[in-house]
Amino acid sequence: MPAEFEVSCTPVAGATILANDPTKGKTVNVSREGMLLTLDGPVEPSTLSVVQVALRSAQMPLQVVGESRWMHAGQDRDLYQVGLAFVGLPAHVSERWAGEI
Repeated sequence: MPAEFEVSCTPVAGATILANDPTKGKTVNVSREGMLLTLDGPVEPSTLSVVQVALRSAQMPLQVVGESRWMHAGQDRDLYQVGLAFVGLPAHVSERWAGEI
């Protein structure tokens, strides 16, 4: 489902190079199984990442864990699209998403 939220993505395992600073971007769409992100830096496939999502109704960001399944670089390599599958998403988190979309 189309949904745009600001995100911060921090790779924590599986990448050949782990970044010190989070990659910033936004969601393009969100489903029960995962989300499509547009980020200002690459996140390699099979990388486990912690993603902070700024929901409009919450003062604190929603934190989810996901594994990147694929990545496509933009023409200028300034933006990257990343397909992220949720890992162990609790039911209460799904309910918070539903209220925002």
